[in-house]
Amino acid sequence: MKICFLDSGIGGLSVYSAFLDAVNSLSNELQAKILDKLERVYYFADFEHSPYGEKGRRELTDIILQEVGRLHAEFGCTFFVLSCNTATACAIMALRERYPQFTFVGTEPAIKRAVEAGGDTLIMSTSSTYFYSRLLRDYRRRDGVYFLPLGLLAREIDGHIQDVPYMQKLVARRLHPYKNLGIKNVVLGCTHYLFIKPYIKNVLGDVRFFDSNSGVARRVISLLLRD
Repeated sequence: MKICFLDSGIGGLSVYSAFLDAVNSLSNELQAKILDKLERVYYFADFEHSPYGEKGRRELTDIILQEVGRLHAEFGCTFFVLSCNTATACAIMALRERYPQFTFVGTEPAIKRAVEAGGDTLIMSTSSTYFYSRLLRDYRRRDGVYFLPLGLLAREIDGHIQDVPYMQKLVARRLHPYKNLGIKNVVLGCTHYLFIKPYIKNVLGDVRFFDSNSGVARRVISLLLRD
């Protein structure tokens, strides 16, 4: 089996890292079973079409359908992890319909866990995830839940992740309106945002972060171990 972690840029590396951590936590017997099934693992960063987060559903779905077909044709991938909330919200249903012979695992914002934890919650996501995620739509009218669609932030992270002063200023500017609202929970609804957690804390204080990476990793492992 050949598996591919797919994202618009570096964000999906956080999902891949969570997968490796989860595999390393398994017993030697289960690790051997996974390694026996996996011929190769690929990571695909679609910089050509980045950012995903500002594209419409139809445009992005067409792009991802094309790229999945190409990755299968060129590398033989049959198991795809959509390491991107936007790609999942826009395209996963179409992917499963077009390629029923492949396995797809999506990534969705961990909003349910955050709300259940109690306290006011800020959901940071791309604009497209905000508009197209059915999961987020269910929480639009909840008291104490704030939504922050963040334009081109994922592209800024791709291009400036090592420029600490630049990223600090950028995040501080975007989060300033939420600084004194008593936010307790932050949902990282874009896998890129895991790389800016320290900058978010600088603005909002000691908040609790919620992401889907560990859940995605567990789901991938469960499918790999399935007989």
